[in-house]
Amino acid sequence: MKKRISTTLVLLALALQAQAQATKGYTMFWLTETITGTTAGPFVNKPGNRVRASGREWTILAAQPGKILFTDTAAQDLYGPYDLVLQRIIDLGDVAFSFSRIEPFRGDDPSADIASRTSPAPRIRRPTIVRPERWEPDELPGTNPAEHAKRPSAFSLEKLIRPPTAVLWYEPFREIKYDWSVGDYSGSRGAKTETTRYGISGAWRNFFFEGGMVSDAETAGSLVPNGAFLSDLCLSSGSGYMLRGGYCHSFVIDGGWNGNLGGCLSCEKTEYDMRASTFIRRDTGEATADAEASDTEAAGETGIQYTHEHFEESVEMEEFALTFLGGIDYTSQYWGVGLYFTLDLYTDTSFSGSVAVRDETFDLSADRTHPIAVMIAGWYSPFADYRVGASASTGAETLIRLGFGKFF
Repeated sequence: MKKRISTTLVLLALALQAQAQATKGYTMFWLTETITGTTAGPFVNKPGNRVRASGREWTILAAQPGKILFTDTAAQDLYGPYDLVLQRIIDLGDVAFSFSRIEPFRGDDPSADIASRTSPAPRIRRPTIVRPERWEPDELPGTNPAEHAKRPSAFSLEKLIRPPTAVLWYEPFREIKYDWSVGDYSGSRGAKTETTRYGISGAWRNFFFEGGMVSDAETAGSLVPNGAFLSDLCLSSGSGYMLRGGYCHSFVIDGGWNGNLGGCLSCEKTEYDMRASTFIRRDTGEATADAEASDTEAAGETGIQYTHEHFEESVEMEEFALTFLGGIDYTSQYWGVGLYFTLDLYTDTSFSGSVAVRDETFDLSADRTHPIAVMIAGWYSPFADYRVGASASTGAETLIRLGFGKFF
């Protein structure tokens, strides 16, 4: 009898040791969608366990230590094996995930529902005690004199970190309206400047930047009303470059709806050919007939003539702008659309070069006609991690932009 009891105890100890060895080395992990930021988990890397994320289910299969292998429960497709390391990006079906958190498993049963263990503890309720109404004690006053005041509930918006992206873009049409001046004289108001631009943009942790080239820049119509001394003033054959960078704070409003607030600083430098028909003074070096006929006042005008000539000179336009931006957008796993607005808080437009009229030269200057622009934009991801997009705006800038990029 004693021998049988001893044998039973030994077998029980071996079973407990085997159970401990079986649970030793298991790892818990969390999966986060790279596009939407939705996190699911924890899950235990044990063969046979099921992973439910993004509305689908996968089963974990046996793999080498430090790796993980999935199979589609319905289609039986294999995914992996992947290295089970932090921030490793994997593909499950047509969705990209990353291991956002990894911890060793310290529980007893790696097949148990881990989510139930991490759920909050039930709320403790006070026992119900039935007393006669006249025996019901009143609550004692608190020591805080402002305890009776009703405080508003805390209002907070969850910050949204968008995935890193890089986009190649092309603007076949871009138009800005300026109010022009020549020296102290007012010129045309709302005159259009048209350009074509192309470049690359990128975003990382809600910081964004872009750089590009400017080509085919020109003004539509004369920059000043045509007059006797100056007419047909225009800029053409412009080319140059642009740089822009800033930060956009994004926050989740509800579901896929997000809000955006930020600002950016931009710089654009373009070199133009300035052309005009102007009334210019010329020194011919020869005496006129009137000067020969008089030895007094006409002699002072010897060799001077005023003629209408075609004037041409290179001029460089440089513009700095500080812009506030905001808007709202809706983002799903495969597409997104948004409505945004911008406000020019500060602009500085300067020119090198001047216009010669009669005996004087006049500097060229311009100010943007409209400080506010409204933009609508959308994107679509036709296959994993790649996107195409388009945007259009009106107001301070009227443009159409097309882009092709990639999520990282």
